[in-house]
Amino acid sequence: METISSSIVATIILYFVTLALYRLYLHPLSRFPGPKLAAVARLYESYYDLYQSGQYTFKIAELHKQYSKEELVPREGVWRKYDWSVDAFVTKGATLWTADHMLHKNRRQPLSPFFSKVKVSNQQDMIMRHVQALFDRLSGFAASQKTVDLGAAVTAFVRDVVNEYIFGKHYNDLEKEDFDAGMVAATQAGGLMWRITKFVRFFGPFMRSIPLRWIMAVSDPVMKVFFCFMIISMNDTKNFIKAAVSPDDDGPRTLAHEIMQSKLPLSEKLRAELSAAPNQDWKTLEQLPYWTATIMEAMRLAPAIDTRSARIAQDKDLIYANWRIPACTPVGMTLTPAPSEQDRIPRAQALEPRLLHGSQPMAARQLDSKTFVPFGKGKRNCIGMHLVWAEIYLLFGNLVQRFEFEFPKTKVEDFYVTKDNFALITPCMGVVPALVTQVMI
Repeated sequence: METISSSIVATIILYFVTLALYRLYLHPLSRFPGPKLAAVARLYESYYDLYQSGQYTFKIAELHKQYSKEELVPREGVWRKYDWSVDAFVTKGATLWTADHMLHKNRRQPLSPFFSKVKVSNQQDMIMRHVQALFDRLSGFAASQKTVDLGAAVTAFVRDVVNEYIFGKHYNDLEKEDFDAGMVAATQAGGLMWRITKFVRFFGPFMRSIPLRWIMAVSDPVMKVFFCFMIISMNDTKNFIKAAVSPDDDGPRTLAHEIMQSKLPLSEKLRAELSAAPNQDWKTLEQLPYWTATIMEAMRLAPAIDTRSARIAQDKDLIYANWRIPACTPVGMTLTPAPSEQDRIPRAQALEPRLLHGSQPMAARQLDSKTFVPFGKGKRNCIGMHLVWAEIYLLFGNLVQRFEFEFPKTKVEDFYVTKDNFALITPCMGVVPALVTQVMI
């Protein structure tokens, strides 16, 4: 028995030694420069993402600086998501996390018409109703001179709009005293679970198998708010689906039923351009060049997702400088500018709308298509892109004209991305304390 056990152990050791030698010297990617440990196993990546709390994205920027400054620009074609990355979300069947290209296409196709620009444009009145609800709350803070968490306020607006757009109802987060700030904190804190699930493959399915009520019993108050929302949302989703397939349903139709060159300060430039607009609807606002350039810069610096988006080119090799990356090799790409990029891209973390400012704002959104990709690109881009554009144009286009804010406790560094939590996470954890100093009619 002892001999058999020794043989099994020896076989396992031999297997991993052979695998390491193959990856170091015989694998098609072995000639690429970089740390040898990273070529042998995922331990290198897991060290920075788990032990160093989401720092691998920034380590990659350092490695680029050390080994090569060439850029790899993805091209159009058939791109498969990397199973190892999407499986970490433990959501088999979800359109967003579908790895196979054709299966994703088939799942997304019936959803796309309901996120079209025309469909979103028809919902401007609904969006503006929530904009006004937010403005009413902000006016109250101005009158009382109390500090408002602007981060929580804006995300409450987004949640109410998205829920009503998709399901035909919302949860009145804008009416809650703290704008349901716990939802922001829970979202910011959720990255650790995601990183663990990536590297400890059984962890995600194990957590999914635990009833939510058990998890809530041992959760802190912030996470209880989040899990309570999840339970309500899942129950509502079931009810919406039942109603959508009912022949007697006569409710509102929703997705569930269909499965400048001046030296003025930036704020003054924006107000001058916005005040000159004939009206404040989406179609008009998106034609304003400086306003569009400012939005694009903000989205470049703070995309919703800051993780490495791993893709697999199934039908072609990729060319990177003098190297050829074989087809079917997972390639990860980051969106957020890292501090270490300052040498390569001057002022990479600065808001510079003047660089995009031109007379054709819609063309500007296409101009830098290789680098401006907050929604992804190609057939796998964000299906809710037009809804996001509408929310941003309508909310902030009106916000900057109606209110003045002061941010006494906020620094620029509070908004730098400091760790990979999948969703954007910053040192301020989404909290933006602000004083509403003036309400302009």
